[in-house]
Amino acid sequence: MAIGLPVKFVLPGGKVPVGQGKVTRIAPQVEKRTIGADDARVRADSMVRPAWSDFTPADKGDAFPVNFRLEAWIQLFAGPQRSTD
Repeated sequence: MAIGLPVKFVLPGGKVPVGQGKVTRIAPQVEKRTIGADDARVRADSMVRPAWSDFTPADKGDAFPVNFRLEAWIQLFAGPQRSTD
């Protein structure tokens, strides 16, 4: 995890990007978090290192209310490049 890494935002459980950003801040230590606590089933209950990012909607006309829940996918490293030859 590092400041400046790209972040893709999707609706909870979705795959279609609704926004993008970059990591802007990382917490100095890990803390206990429960993911999916508001859902019908808990998806994870573990120690995580919180991070914050900026956000730009995929469609400039989109406006999300404050506290709207999204999932953030951080690209930690670039995957192998595939040749299209």
